[in-house]
Amino acid sequence: AKEKGEDVQIPEASADVYLKIEEWCKHHLDGPPQTPKVVTSVKDGSSFDIDPWNQEFMTSLSQEELFEMMIAAQAWEIQPLLDLAAKTIATMLKGKSAQQIRDLFDIENDFTPEEEAAIKKEHEWTD
Repeated sequence: AKEKGEDVQIPEASADVYLKIEEWCKHHLDGPPQTPKVVTSVKDGSSFDIDPWNQEFMTSLSQEELFEMMIAAQAWEIQPLLDLAAKTIATMLKGKSAQQIRDLFDIENDFTPEEEAAIKKEHEWTD
């Protein structure tokens, strides 16, 4: 927790993301965050337990907004929102190959074919 009079760093994020964080906080203001209740799916068809309001909230975000929100939630120590964003991102990755993850996040593969083969061999147990 922040001490009284301590500076608060404001992470870079769009005004829309700040408004979304405010919306999320206001929704959860009157009590503890709802516990997951139903299995639902995110945009890519993956599923995880989440209450309907939070599901709709998270699926309304673009990928960029989701990452901005996660960074701001961490900086402002909004742990339930950070957990929700992290779980949403983890669900996006679940069951994906390395190449699918690269495609999803527009990550360049900077391994040579030999390096990639060596890594796959070293981590065969993960298949």
